[in-house]
Amino acid sequence: MPNLRPSLACFVLTKVGMAESMSARGERQLHWLVVFHYIVAAMEALSAVILIVPLARGYGVVTGQTSALSEASSSYGWSLIGFSVIAIVFAVAMALLTARAGRSISERRGHSFCTVVAALNCIYFPFGTVLGVLSLIVLKRSAVREAFGAVTHNLNVAAWEDAKLP
Repeated sequence: MPNLRPSLACFVLTKVGMAESMSARGERQLHWLVVFHYIVAAMEALSAVILIVPLARGYGVVTGQTSALSEASSSYGWSLIGFSVIAIVFAVAMALLTARAGRSISERRGHSFCTVVAALNCIYFPFGTVLGVLSLIVLKRSAVREAFGAVTHNLNVAAWEDAKLP
């Protein structure tokens, strides 16, 4: 009957192969995060362009080019302009931040910045939410943090308990 016990060399080679495939898996996930950051940034920029429609409608109400029935419609026009401008500025800012985070992920720099932008993207429902959650899951891994060169803090609670406060 043959000896079915695995040798130590087989075990070590298997572990090395698993570590390499895990690294390749992480690199592949980071690559797809970059791609999806650019896609979501383009969608956010497109939403800013679409928001020009209510801005133009509000401008038409204020200037009287559309049927303004009373003074109340003028305040409606100004509020429509105000909300549209705020929404456009927010959409453009999010598009720029998301594109910059995608570039930072591809360069493996700015781990904290990418994490903050991932959290902010959760506001942009539904695509930004999916991107933000998946980005947070991938960016919190220790191997990814090391790829970014981020410092991992291991909090030692036992040392805190021994410290005396003045």
